[in-house]
Amino acid sequence: MRAPYLYDALVSRQTYPRDRFDGVSAASGRVGAHRAENPRMRAGLVLFWAAIATVVLLVAGIFASMVYTGRIDLTPQTAPSYSDTPEVPAVRDTSYSILVLNGTGNPAASTDAVARLEAAGWTADKVIAGAASTTSFATTTVYYSSDADLGAAKGLADLLNAGSIVQSNAYTGASGTPSPGATSANTKQLTIVLGADYQLGTATPAP
Repeated sequence: MRAPYLYDALVSRQTYPRDRFDGVSAASGRVGAHRAENPRMRAGLVLFWAAIATVVLLVAGIFASMVYTGRIDLTPQTAPSYSDTPEVPAVRDTSYSILVLNGTGNPAASTDAVARLEAAGWTADKVIAGAASTTSFATTTVYYSSDADLGAAKGLADLLNAGSIVQSNAYTGASGTPSPGATSANTKQLTIVLGADYQLGTATPAP
């Protein structure tokens, strides 16, 4: 049997379909088309990348949830600074003149405040009572003009249960002179405006 026929006989035994390259003579040096195996991704590699993707999505979801619920703050606040200035203690200083202004509409309020001040050590010439510009003042307030008066203002507020202490020159003249009723320009003065929260009470004796 000649070689071409032998080749044809061998080719006819292949399991894949014949094509035009299978009829090429063996003398030409060609034996047919090259059939490469279809590339396939390995199963282990697929599982590896799937696991990585799952972990990334899980971490991203947890992070987003913590940001949404406020457990992670992406804009942290600057820590507040605290002053080392010592707290000014309250003192009961009877050298101050006290101007009592009644903003309650009840005349008994100013009478009660004056009695409590005199019982606490103030002399009658140091306590001046008058009416406030309004009869609907809400919160009993002590007013002081300078930082040096803060301790005495706290002491007065404690004595008459004032709900507020305010630094202001509202009851002092432009040159620093006390309000009408003070005995001299050098007199130290505090002003208390009695408000609706003022409680009539028993006079507190001097310590």
